[in-house]
Amino acid sequence: MKIRLILSLIILCIGLGCSKSSTPAIPDCIQKKIDDAIAAYGNTPGNERFQISEYQYQGKNVFTISSGIPDAGIPIYDENCIQICLIGGFITTSTLFCNGEIFFDKAIKIRDLYTH
Repeated sequence: MKIRLILSLIILCIGLGCSKSSTPAIPDCIQKKIDDAIAAYGNTPGNERFQISEYQYQGKNVFTISSGIPDAGIPIYDENCIQICLIGGFITTSTLFCNGEIFFDKAIKIRDLYTH
Protein backbone atom coordinates (compact mmCIF):
# COMPACT_ATOMS: atom_id res chain seq x y z
CA MET A 1 0.00 0.00 0.00
CA LYS A 2 2.78 2.43 0.92
CA ILE A 3 4.66 1.56 -2.27
CA ARG A 4 1.61 2.42 -4.39
CA LEU A 5 1.24 5.74 -2.60
CA ILE A 6 4.90 6.58 -3.08
CA LEU A 7 4.77 5.59 -6.77
CA SER A 8 1.64 7.67 -7.26
CA LEU A 9 3.33 10.71 -5.68
CA ILE A 10 6.41 10.26 -7.85
CA ILE A 11 4.30 10.04 -11.02
CA LEU A 12 2.32 13.10 -9.95
CA CYS A 13 5.51 15.09 -9.27
CA ILE A 14 6.99 14.10 -12.62
CA GLY A 15 3.77 15.07 -14.41
CA LEU A 16 3.61 18.47 -12.75
CA GLY A 17 7.28 19.13 -13.41
CA CYS A 18 6.79 18.60 -17.15
CA SER A 19 3.85 20.94 -17.57
CA LYS A 20 4.10 23.77 -20.09
CA SER A 21 4.59 27.36 -19.04
CA SER A 22 1.38 29.36 -18.70
CA THR A 23 3.02 32.41 -20.29
CA PRO A 24 1.90 32.60 -23.91
CA ALA A 25 4.49 32.99 -26.64
CA ILE A 26 4.96 36.38 -28.26
CA PRO A 27 4.11 36.39 -31.99
CA ASP A 28 7.12 36.99 -34.24
CA CYS A 29 5.91 40.33 -35.62
CA ILE A 30 5.25 41.67 -32.09
CA GLN A 31 8.70 40.47 -31.05
CA LYS A 32 10.11 42.39 -34.04
CA LYS A 33 8.33 45.55 -32.82
CA ILE A 34 9.87 45.00 -29.38
CA ASP A 35 13.32 44.49 -30.93
CA ASP A 36 12.86 47.66 -33.02
CA ALA A 37 11.84 49.59 -29.88
CA ILE A 38 14.90 48.31 -28.00
CA ALA A 39 17.10 49.37 -30.92
CA ALA A 40 15.50 52.83 -30.99
CA TYR A 41 15.06 53.53 -27.26
CA GLY A 42 17.36 51.08 -25.49
CA ASN A 43 16.51 48.47 -22.93
CA THR A 44 16.48 50.75 -19.89
CA PRO A 45 13.37 52.42 -18.46
CA GLY A 46 12.72 55.90 -19.77
CA ASN A 47 9.74 58.16 -19.50
CA GLU A 48 7.45 55.10 -19.83
CA ARG A 49 5.48 56.60 -22.69
CA PHE A 50 6.26 54.04 -25.39
CA GLN A 51 4.74 50.75 -24.35
CA ILE A 52 3.90 47.38 -25.88
CA SER A 53 1.43 45.38 -23.81
CA GLU A 54 -0.56 42.17 -24.06
CA TYR A 55 -4.24 41.97 -23.13
CA GLN A 56 -7.02 39.38 -23.11
CA TYR A 57 -9.90 40.85 -25.13
CA GLN A 58 -13.02 39.19 -26.50
CA GLY A 59 -11.51 35.75 -25.86
CA LYS A 60 -8.23 36.44 -27.66
CA ASN A 61 -4.78 37.72 -26.81
CA VAL A 62 -4.22 41.14 -28.35
CA PHE A 63 -1.34 43.59 -28.28
CA THR A 64 -1.31 47.37 -27.88
CA ILE A 65 1.49 49.63 -29.03
CA SER A 66 1.31 53.01 -27.39
CA SER A 67 3.66 55.66 -28.72
CA GLY A 68 2.99 57.96 -25.79
CA ILE A 69 1.82 60.71 -28.14
CA PRO A 70 -1.75 61.54 -27.03
CA ASP A 71 -3.09 62.37 -30.49
CA ALA A 72 -1.56 59.33 -32.19
CA GLY A 73 -4.00 56.68 -30.99
CA ILE A 74 -3.23 53.15 -29.89
CA PRO A 75 -3.32 50.41 -32.52
CA ILE A 76 -4.50 47.01 -31.31
CA TYR A 77 -3.16 43.89 -33.02
CA ASP A 78 -4.41 40.32 -32.85
CA GLU A 79 -2.19 37.24 -32.45
CA ASN A 80 -1.65 37.23 -36.23
CA CYS A 81 -0.38 40.81 -36.09
CA ILE A 82 -3.38 42.18 -37.95
CA GLN A 83 -4.51 45.57 -36.66
CA ILE A 84 -8.08 45.03 -35.47
CA CYS A 85 -8.74 48.60 -34.35
CA LEU A 86 -7.30 51.95 -33.36
CA ILE A 87 -8.42 53.54 -30.12
CA GLY A 88 -7.81 57.02 -28.81
CA GLY A 89 -6.15 59.72 -30.80
CA PHE A 90 -7.41 62.89 -32.34
CA ILE A 91 -8.52 61.63 -35.75
CA THR A 92 -10.43 58.43 -34.91
CA THR A 93 -14.20 58.83 -34.67
CA SER A 94 -14.92 56.06 -32.17
CA THR A 95 -12.02 56.71 -29.85
CA LEU A 96 -12.85 54.18 -27.15
CA PHE A 97 -14.45 51.32 -29.09
CA CYS A 98 -12.85 48.20 -30.50
CA ASN A 99 -15.13 45.65 -32.16
CA GLY A 100 -18.21 47.22 -30.59
CA GLU A 101 -16.98 47.44 -26.99
CA ILE A 102 -15.04 49.99 -24.98
CA PHE A 103 -11.60 48.41 -25.06
CA PHE A 104 -10.24 49.39 -21.65
CA ASP A 105 -13.53 48.46 -19.93
CA LYS A 106 -13.38 44.88 -21.22
CA ALA A 107 -9.67 44.19 -21.76
CA ILE A 108 -7.66 42.42 -19.07
CA LYS A 109 -3.96 43.24 -19.05
CA ILE A 110 -1.77 40.16 -19.11
CA ARG A 111 1.65 41.80 -19.12
CA ASP A 112 3.80 44.65 -20.36
CA LEU A 113 6.22 43.38 -22.98
CA TYR A 114 8.26 46.58 -23.34
CA THR A 115 8.16 49.96 -21.64
CA HIS A 116 10.32 52.98 -22.28
